[in-house]
Amino acid sequence: RLSNLPGMAAAVEIGDGPVTHRSGIIIIQLFVPVGSRSLLITETADNLRELFEWKSDGALDYFAVSCIDAGETDGWSQLNLQIPYRAL
Repeated sequence: RLSNLPGMAAAVEIGDGPVTHRSGIIIIQLFVPVGSRSLLITETADNLRELFEWKSDGALDYFAVSCIDAGETDGWSQLNLQIPYRAL
């Protein structure tokens, strides 16, 4: 599951006028059934971290990725990735 939590916007004065920077956090929630291989969720989290951490695609800059074990609920284990970003 993917969520976007928009953050604060800021104006930076460069050259001819202000440039607006918008920030936020992308949250990717990963789920696996309790008792299944935890290696799958860990490898998936590592692959996603490598895909986003300290990358830029020209419109978005991504920063250090946090991985949070959200525990177990209703037979599912959950791991959350939090990816801070800045939009230019």
